[in-house]
Amino acid sequence: MTTPPSTTRARCSPTEPGAVQISVRTAADGSWQRMKSCGAPDCGWVFYDHSKPHHARWCSTAGCGNRMKTRAYRDRKG
Repeated sequence: MTTPPSTTRARCSPTEPGAVQISVRTAADGSWQRMKSCGAPDCGWVFYDHSKPHHARWCSTAGCGNRMKTRAYRDRKG
């Protein structure tokens, strides 16, 4: 598991060694619902949602979130 720059969210690639152990641990301790895959189509990371309402969408707001918001803005503006 790695911590991306400029964020405190831990994220893990599904193919990274340890991903299975993380999955088993979160299933055992009941925190599985907070494990999410990043909403960016070009990202394959899985992350633990630390947000209070449990509605995080991206593994990193500074990276994937910024790209997706910029893409949506440009699509709206044409």
